Amino acid sequence: ISLRPILLPAAPRSGWINVMTYLDQRAVILQVHSGSDLDQRAVVLQVHSGSDLDQRAVILQVHSGSGSDLDQRAVILQVHSGSGSDLDQRAVILQVHSGSGSDLDQRAVVLQVHSGSGSGSDLDQWAVVLQVYSGSGSDLDQRAVVLQVHSGSGSGSDLDQRAVVLQVHSGSGSGSDLDQRAVVLQVHSGSGSGSDLDQRAVVLQ
Repeated sequence: ISLRPILLPAAPRSGWINVMTYLDQRAVILQVHSGSDLDQRAVVLQVHSGSDLDQRAVILQVHSGSGSDLDQRAVILQVHSGSGSDLDQRAVILQVHSGSGSDLDQRAVVLQVHSGSGSGSDLDQWAVVLQVYSGSGSDLDQRAVVLQVHSGSGSGSDLDQRAVVLQVHSGSGSGSDLDQRAVVLQVHSGSGSGSDLDQRAVVLQ
């Protein structure tokens, strides 16, 4: 596919991060938006990976809703993974909405999705794993969020050959911005016969 530069909008405020890189013919786009505080600010993560976005696409989107605090606002996670001619053949759609309650400590969410399709396929060939853990504590400083997405596709392939890993950890510390609460994004992508994560790795911090 043609890898043309993408113009990103100017930063509306301090703490706004845009990271864009290309791995071979696989584009990886990470966008993090920070607002005034963790209650009011939205975090949007988007990852696209594949020989082209029609054949092997992985999209992870996290949107924080509106409301007085994180207990009241909804969290929507969507994962689409397809292998083959289009996303209609091997598609996985996961949508989760957090319910109401006193706090996130009482509302733990653990999601695991495995999908295998095609003749002779198994979870090693076309696997998608989404895990979300809500931590405990009175605020996001004490409450860690971990998102992991693994995708492997192709005949005889496994998660070592064509893997995409997205990990997001909310840091801790006092303060109202992302500078004092670190956010670490790590993306590893390997492709081709005999390849592994050591050959084509990208780490963004």
